[in-house]
Amino acid sequence: QVDQANAAVDVAKANLAAITDTEERNALQLQAAREQETQALLALNAQQLSTDNYVITAPWSGVVLAVNVSAGHMTSPQMSLVKLADTSAWYVETFVDEVDILNVKNGQEAQVTIDPYPDATFAGTVSYVGKTLVRTPEGLNSYAVKIRLTTPPATVVDGMSADATIVLSTAKGVLAVPVESVINENGK
Repeated sequence: QVDQANAAVDVAKANLAAITDTEERNALQLQAAREQETQALLALNAQQLSTDNYVITAPWSGVVLAVNVSAGHMTSPQMSLVKLADTSAWYVETFVDEVDILNVKNGQEAQVTIDPYPDATFAGTVSYVGKTLVRTPEGLNSYAVKIRLTTPPATVVDGMSADATIVLSTAKGVLAVPVESVINENGK
């Protein structure tokens, strides 16, 4: 019976030691779980801050003409994500032949006709004269010119076709006749 009692004491001591070990393990596991929670919260906050950096805003107000990507697509720094139009001003992009470009200056008046408005002429001003010779889509050597419409129509859509006449000079109070009426006879 003494041996059994000693054995029972040893078992009780072992069980007590096991409980202490289990409590210590549980305390360590609880502490580790709390640290994991803290790390996960820090990672979540960092991701939320990082996500705020993914918001893209334009430097001006305008109308979105095209969106070239969607959520989840990979992009590169060279990639155009959105095409945005500043509708507070409309420009006609055209080309002027290299023979005539020396006569074109910023600020000159221009008259513009836009194909969807065949019976209307809109006033404009030359706002940019290119300094580099370029080849037009038709294969001609020309210089790029931009004309800002000063009186645009109520509705304009990007990409409309237009024709522009740049006013090089004006003369008031003079007789005007059609060019077909002027003839050259014996050098006079």
